[in-house]
Amino acid sequence: MLGQLLLRTMDRAQRIHQAMLCRGFDGEVRLARHFRLTLADVVFTAGWFAFFGLTRAFNLPELLGRVVTRIVA
Repeated sequence: MLGQLLLRTMDRAQRIHQAMLCRGFDGEVRLARHFRLTLADVVFTAGWFAFFGLTRAFNLPELLGRVVTRIVA
């Protein structure tokens, strides 16, 4: 039973490989452009780090609840 499963798996892998070759796959991953780290990327990442630091330091749901209840009441 295990041998049959192995044979079926190998047949499926061969069919997938043949389908990829028919579609022009040659093993090389081509990117449209090279990625470079820009100032916007650094600012975005720093912003998220600051947000996560604040959520770790303060209980933001409680603070937001206090603000909302002051506005409503």
